[in-house]
Amino acid sequence: MNSSFDIYLGDDPFVPRCQTALLQESLRQALPERSVRWHYASRLALADQETLPWVGARLECKRLALESAHALYLDARLFVRPSVGPFLRAPGAPLSADAERLGEVRLLLVRGAAPARVLAPGPYSVLSASRLPDCAPLPPGLEPTSHRTNPEAPVSDTCRAPERPWRSPLAPAAAAWTRALREALAAGVVALGDVEADLEEGLVRPSLLWQLETGLDDPRSLPRDWIEADFEASYAELSPSQAQRALLSSKSFRRRMLALRLLNKARAQGWRAFARASGRRALARARKAARRAASRALGRRRFA
Repeated sequence: MNSSFDIYLGDDPFVPRCQTALLQESLRQALPERSVRWHYASRLALADQETLPWVGARLECKRLALESAHALYLDARLFVRPSVGPFLRAPGAPLSADAERLGEVRLLLVRGAAPARVLAPGPYSVLSASRLPDCAPLPPGLEPTSHRTNPEAPVSDTCRAPERPWRSPLAPAAAAWTRALREALAAGVVALGDVEADLEEGLVRPSLLWQLETGLDDPRSLPRDWIEADFEASYAELSPSQAQRALLSSKSFRRRMLALRLLNKARAQGWRAFARASGRRALARARKAARRAASRALGRRRFA
């Protein structure tokens, strides 16, 4: 068996450092005999900006994994245990994934390259809808599973926001994930400074640092004040960036929103009734907004 292994992590700016480090350590323990090369979606430079950069980068990571001889792609928000190792080493289909369409794949295992699987770079809308040729389902031990369904699963599905233990104290895998993180901190695999930095950047719940310092594994046993603070916290993934805040407070944005409101009102009332009720200036703004909307729609049709 080839001793080299490529692991592609579908990470983004909102995956905490502590989660990434914990995931990497689990995979190192799962594949101790392999020489692993790490690839990160967050470090890819993409020319196509049809979608959010990190969404497109995850898709590009999957495409690159398909071109590798022996590779694993996984969403960086999955909770993986070292017990996944035997399932990664076991013989099986050359290509296995948890979904048929490339855009929906969270875990992809490649055992042997094949030219037929190579997908040329292209627009996100085309690649995400591409079906994986000759793709077999993942073996039961590799399939991302709800922690509520199988608490001992090697791969727990923690991709959705309510299921992420670093975000929600009531996530099904919260106790197991926190225990694994505390053990990684004790072993020096994860630095406490990473957790502190994640907290400052709004990537983890406020109670996590206090929970680790007190040795409490199950966040459901947290004091009520901490749980309320977790649910009231403002997370970076849900908060507008500084550039977005500047845009939202700009005069040009307010003028554009006013024009769109006038356009919607004109369409609802009819142009003539709107002109009589609102005046010529409002009519001019609404028509200008209509021309911009038509221009954008035409551009999208040409692109498609």
